[in-house]
This record gives sequence, C-alpha cells and structure tokens, in this order.
Amino acid sequence: MVGRSIAELPALQAKPLPALSGNLPDDVKIDLISRRADITASRWRVKLRKNRDSARAEFFPDVSINALLGLSSINAGKLLEYGSRVPQAGAAVHLPIFDAGRLKARYGASAGLRSIPRRRAIKTRWSALHETWRRRHRLERKLRHSERNV
Repeated sequence: MVGRSIAELPALQAKPLPALSGNLPDDVKIDLISRRADITASRWRVKLRKNRDSARAEFFPDVSINALLGLSSINAGKLLEYGSRVPQAGAAVHLPIFDAGRLKARYGASAGLRSIPRRRAIKTRWSALHETWRRRHRLERKLRHSERNV
C-alpha cells in the first residue's frame, strides 16, 4: 500500500511511553462530578417535581381573547376615512374535557415524584464529591509511595 516491499521499510523500534503524573488537576470542577449517572438521575427527579404544577394547570380551561383594529385602503387619500377601518375580534376557549385521562395520568405521574425527597439528591451529590476527593487522595498517596520506592 505504500509502494515498497517489506524489506525496504525501516525496522520498528519500541519507544517508552510518556510518564504520567497520576494527579488530578487542582481545578477539578463540580461539573465533572455531576456527570455521574446517579447524580444526573437525581437532577432529573427534581426537574420532574417542578413539572407537577404545570401538569395541574392543564386541568383549567384556556381562554384567549384577541382584538385587532387596522386600516385598509387602495387610495392613500381615503386611508384615514371612516370606511377604511378594519376591526376584528376573536375568542378561543380550550376545555380539557376529552383529555381528562391523559391529564390525570400526567398529573399522577408528576405527583408521585413528590415522595422523593430533595435531601436524597443533595446527599448523592455530597457522597459523589466525597468519593472523588477520597480517590484523589488515594492516588496521591500511591504516587508518593511509588516515588519513594524509585
């Protein structure tokens, strides 16, 4: 594929891998820790609890009233005359009569999440932070130990 025979290619030589420090950077952000699956799940639970109020609001009727007053004329001289007025008004009402089953199911799902306490999410974040720092210190200890043995 390179246009040469195997004999013409230079011999492969092993090269040492670069040395790694093994230390975590000093500016490790909490965002890195918050990517853990258990922390992400607890954040989603808190968001879903906030959706309970919006699910409850869907049970109420939605009423919209619109009004428009404009002018329309072919001739610019007649634009401000009484006959050039174009009034328009409208109303819209949405009643959640036929969506009751879907609304009840959505509200029930969001209300069921009330039982999950917010403290659980906070505790999960703190335990993740503690575990990360514990692993960092363990890594630093191993590194110091290996440096002393070298």
